[in-house]
Amino acid sequence: MSARGLASDVVDAVQREHVPCFPLLKLEFDSETVYLAGTDFNIEYDGHTWLAARGIGTIEKTIETPDQVEGLTFTLSGVTDEALAQAQQEEYQGRPVTVLWAFLDGATLCVDPMAWQGHLDVPTIMLGRQTATIKVTAENRMADWQRPRKLLFNHPDQLTIDPTDNFFLGIEAMENAEIVIFSKESQMR
Repeated sequence: MSARGLASDVVDAVQREHVPCFPLLKLEFDSETVYLAGTDFNIEYDGHTWLAARGIGTIEKTIETPDQVEGLTFTLSGVTDEALAQAQQEEYQGRPVTVLWAFLDGATLCVDPMAWQGHLDVPTIMLGRQTATIKVTAENRMADWQRPRKLLFNHPDQLTIDPTDNFFLGIEAMENAEIVIFSKESQMR
């Protein structure tokens, strides 16, 4: 790994004069994981076939500021009726999505494994005459840091996670206990 956290093969690939690059998109649904590549041809990577989506798929850029983390918008055009029926039955909201950046260094594929991660939201489906377009937004996983947590570090909340875990049992009693260390009273005993 380099100082910036990128693998050395990715650093070497990006420093070349001409750098062919494209996104790899991984959408994790309950029924299956969908792998898409921003190329005109299928890509074999990480034991999976990433389907060619260049020309039919787009990713709109994200705007991230220190105060606000915005997401990405993914659009897939030319969706057939068969794929549309499957997409309408799928549960999108909260499903993980990962965007990887792939670089071609000659015939070698170099991939930045953690370019962007987030969670899908509800899709918008636009019907056409022959095909349809599916547009879905995704929220960056950093948005989770801005949400308030519903659980506390106490025994009752821990029991909702694991009914057999008694780690926090007695924490509240310890919090209210008076402990005297290095006082005259403790040295007299």
